Amino acid sequence: MLYFTIPGVGPVNNPPGYGTGTGNLSSLGSILNSLMPYVFAIAGLILLSMIVSAGYTLLTSAGNPDAIEKGKSRLTVGLIGFFLVFAAYWILQIIEVFLGVPGYFT
Repeated sequence: MLYFTIPGVGPVNNPPGYGTGTGNLSSLGSILNSLMPYVFAIAGLILLSMIVSAGYTLLTSAGNPDAIEKGKSRLTVGLIGFFLVFAAYWILQIIEVFLGVPGYFT
């Protein structure tokens, strides 16, 4: 019981094999690192929904030039978003290699 009342007397570290109680999320970098797989999965689902929505808009436009332009615009925005997510992934890869930081991508 003395360990709990006097600072610096007893061991305060977690036993080996146990995290910090928060899953070893001790910094902003580790939190973002653990979220990256979900971010890329959600971005892929959003891309899929944008492509399907653009295709549906183009198919149901019935020759209406405004609807055709709206479908083309939606497809363009979806592909630009996909390119940005893809580029972000590779930029993170390159930064980790140059800095020698082990993380989610290595």
